[in-house]
Amino acid sequence: MAVLSALAWGRSALALWNPADHPAKPSVAISKRAQGSNIDIVSLRDLDDLHHTTRQGIATVSLDVAIATTANSSTQQSLDNLIDEALRQSLTSWPRIEAAFLAFSRQGRAGSGLLRTVLAERSESSAVPLSAWSRDFANKLASSGLARPEMEHRVLAADGSLIAQVDLGYPEHHYAIELDSIQFHLNRSAFETDRRRDANLAQVGWRVSRFTWSQFRYDWDWVISTITSQLHPTRESAAA
Repeated sequence: MAVLSALAWGRSALALWNPADHPAKPSVAISKRAQGSNIDIVSLRDLDDLHHTTRQGIATVSLDVAIATTANSSTQQSLDNLIDEALRQSLTSWPRIEAAFLAFSRQGRAGSGLLRTVLAERSESSAVPLSAWSRDFANKLASSGLARPEMEHRVLAADGSLIAQVDLGYPEHHYAIELDSIQFHLNRSAFETDRRRDANLAQVGWRVSRFTWSQFRYDWDWVISTITSQLHPTRESAAA
């Protein structure tokens, strides 16, 4: 077996896997047997201990390791979105990501605190949103003082059959939030399907609010007011 002397690392590895991110400059892990390189970023590691593969003809660390090694330059939102995209594309699995995060956290590397935070908030059963917008919306609700909704919540009938899977849900309030994008919702078929689903939810006592990207981006105060009035109608009446 050939002895490895270098592996694509960090953002360079992410670029090879291409889930959602691209590097600003090359990042390579160089073994202790191959020092003296002029690569911009060098991490001295025993490469034989790393999970690795080949992408586009280049030796690279596995995607779970690549994600862990970029935590020191990530925000929680960007790291969550990167994990979601990797899982949506089935490029890795949560157990593999969890194992890599645990390994890097124990080593006390830069970004370990963020890795531990993500580990504490996720599990193998955690829902993966169908779009990054869902997680961004949920995060913004939480930062605005509202409870964090469940992503991709499944509303079931009494017999256990599926009525609808909603983008964001507050099951204790029987309230759903649907995010309407131009790409997937502004056509006749989607229009008909969305209204039928809203009617089916209403039949089992669920209320639905729909929001567009423009409203999320430019009219957040109104969005928050609308959602608060559904979750806490007494509070809104008192404020009025």
